[in-house]
Amino acid sequence: MSIDLHQFERSARTIGGEHRKAIDDSETSARDLSRAEGEYHKALAVETAMAKQEFGSATMAETMAKGSPRVTNAKLERDVAAAKDRAAMERVRLSRDDRQALLSIAGWSRANEAIE
Repeated sequence: MSIDLHQFERSARTIGGEHRKAIDDSETSARDLSRAEGEYHKALAVETAMAKQEFGSATMAETMAKGSPRVTNAKLERDVAAAKDRAAMERVRLSRDDRQALLSIAGWSRANEAIE
């Protein structure tokens, strides 16, 4: 069994398109993560400042602020964005690995044809 030029080109185009899409998705997820990080820290700062007036101690205020609904929601959004970012980076890596595998298969196919 060998891979012909047409099959190789079709596979290369498919993998190339998947790799470009994975990179684009990675850039989008990085921006989303950055926004979510900013929102989390903003919410935490506001809630900490409000809790400091009530509790006095900065440590206690921050601890209480972390339990507020606004901060917990922002943290959830941040965590989801981070998970999506990790998944996007994994898709980039897998696409790169697919490209390497395709090149290895093509090399094997050429070598196999030379033997036959």
